[in-house]
Parts: sequence; structure tokens; C-alpha cells
Amino acid sequence: MNKILNRKLGFNDFNKYMIIFFLFFALLTPADSLKLKLLSFICILIININKILSFLTMKKNLFYTFFIVIFPLMLFVLSSLKNQDWIELVKFFYIFSYLLLIPICEYRGINLLKYFIYILNVIAFIIVVSAILDGVGILTINNNPLLMFLNNAGEAQISVSQFAIFHYVIFLNASPLVLISFSYYLFKRNYSLALIHFLALIWSGTRANIYLGIAMILLYIYFDKRIRIMKPLLVLSLIIIVILYGRGFYERVTRINWAKSYGDEIRSLNLESIKLAMNNSWVNYFFGMGARSYYFSYARNELINQSELSYVELLRQIGLIGLVPFMTFLIKPIYRLLTNKNFTWLALSFALYLIKCYFDPFLFTSTGFILIAVVYFEYRKTQMEVG
Repeated sequence: MNKILNRKLGFNDFNKYMIIFFLFFALLTPADSLKLKLLSFICILIININKILSFLTMKKNLFYTFFIVIFPLMLFVLSSLKNQDWIELVKFFYIFSYLLLIPICEYRGINLLKYFIYILNVIAFIIVVSAILDGVGILTINNNPLLMFLNNAGEAQISVSQFAIFHYVIFLNASPLVLISFSYYLFKRNYSLALIHFLALIWSGTRANIYLGIAMILLYIYFDKRIRIMKPLLVLSLIIIVILYGRGFYERVTRINWAKSYGDEIRSLNLESIKLAMNNSWVNYFFGMGARSYYFSYARNELINQSELSYVELLRQIGLIGLVPFMTFLIKPIYRLLTNKNFTWLALSFALYLIKCYFDPFLFTSTGFILIAVVYFEYRKTQMEVG
């Protein structure tokens, strides 16, 4: 019996290391330039196929079975009526399979959130250390071998720019997720690590990361009742910071808004292009135009099949019949998490991430679905507490 138990424990440990390996490459190289993200995930699915089938066939898990299997298959069939490129359709819908991390980690006793945060620590430290090394003159951004590798592999956008609000653009493709770990450390009152993750958001260089990082601080001050005595002092400190540095920050924001005006104009024209394409038939609004289908973009003066407008693109591609259930799926766990003091940080940061996804294409991606898996992994814990 002891041998059997030891072998089972060893196999669970192997699964844990496989999950960590997968998360590392899924978050550090989400474009899968090293071909290790998808390979490791397939291996995880194969060795856990019995657990997956057991989970999906349980009546009590019908909700998850629907969104992991039935829902994407339904959308695949509907999209195939308008787009016969099945390979592209598989690439579009396979990301629902990342939700299988939920039952796998539950059965194997793996703390998905823990290792998710660990990998975000790595991303945050890469950004912050790289910026500091450049700032003190030890290793410039353009000579940093890791950053240049990620940049050339399409896994990051790296530059030093006078138009950046805080000088650096060290944008790793999964850096928007640092908002989640920043919130985690704020509410855990680990302010030293929270500062590192806030700097990572700032030096990632995108307006959304910076604005939402600031919004997260304000939400923390409002929601965390444990710092009730300190709130007046914190508010006063923020007012002083605004008075001292607000003008300079506003000037930098104005400058980057001017530099990004071309991109904003492209978004606006793409929105108009989508409206024109959708208006060809009311059927497009209900059933969509098909996943990965093309439309003419007046912004780029060519046919394209995706843009940065995540929710509008989902409406265009999968229609209301797909968008409404999917949005319900995204919003469902937020209220329960928000009302549980142990998970308030996750509800708030996930809600901010969803807001960010209106402007940037970070929702219907592998990183986006890994985050959704993490959210539901924690959400199921609250259900078990109630049960």
C-alpha cells in the first residue's frame, strides 16, 4: 500500500512540475516561439485524460462541460458555415481547452494560483531589473540579450522612447497580467513586492497598464478595511503627489497620447469598418460573420480578420449567440469573489483586466484563458466553502 501511495504522490509531483513548466512558457512566450507551450500542455492533457473525462461527465460539472466542450464546438460549427478554413478555426477555439487546468489542478492538488503568481514574479523582475540595469548604465535595453531575444521572437516590444510616460517600453506579451499579481501583493500587504510589480506595470510602457495600476491602488485604498486608520494619510499622500508631480505626469500623458493618436485613429476606423460589415445583414449580429473571417478595414485599406477591439471583434465573429453566454461566463465569478474578503483582490483586478480588454486584444488569447482558469479555480474554492 505504501508503494502505491508513494507512486501516486510522485505522479502528482510530476504533474505539478509539468504545470509549472507549462505556465512558465505560456506566460513568458505566449506566442510559443520556442514551441514548448502547446507541447507541454498537450502532454498534460494526455497524462490526465482519465481525470478530465471523469470531471466532464459528472452531472454537477455540466456548467463547465458546456463552456469547455459544448460551447466552443457549437461556435466552431456555426463559424465553419462561413469560414471553411478549419485550421484557423481550431487555432481560434482551442484556447477553451486551457480551462481544463481547473479540474487537473484540483484532482492533483496543485495550487494553480500560487504558480501563476510565481511566473508573474519572474515577468515583473525581468522588466524592473532590465530598466534598472539600463538606468545605471550597466546593461542597456538594446544590448540586453534576454529582452532582444523576446523582442525578435515576437514575445515582447522593447524600446526606449521620449514619448513613453516613464521613458521605457519593456512590454512582455503577458505583462498586462502583472496587474493581477500587483493586486495580490497589495491586498496581502506585501508592499515591497507590490512596488516591484507596480514598477513593472509602469515600465511596460503602455497607457492601459499604467492607468489601471493607478486605479488598482485607489481601489485598494477604498476596499481594504484593514487600513482604515491609514486611509486619510494615504489620501493626503496621493493629493500631495498629484500636486507635486501631476503637471509633469499630465504633460507626459499628453505627449504619449499625441504619439499614439495614429493607433487610436486606427481603432476608431476599424470600429466603423466593423459596423459597415455587420450592417450587411442582421444575421451577422445574431450569428456573427464567423471566427477568423475577413472584412475590409478602412484604417489599413486591406482585408483583415482581427483588430484590437476584443469585444467588438467577438460580436463580429461569433455574434450575440456566442458573445452573451461568454460574457456571462466571464462576469459570473466576480460578485462571489468580491464579497469574499480573501478574494476581493482577484475580483477587482480581474474586472479591471476585462475593462482593459475592450481596448487591447488580451481576452481571447492563451494568456487570457489561463487567467480565466485561475479565476474559476479560486471561485470554486468559495463554492466549496459555502458547501
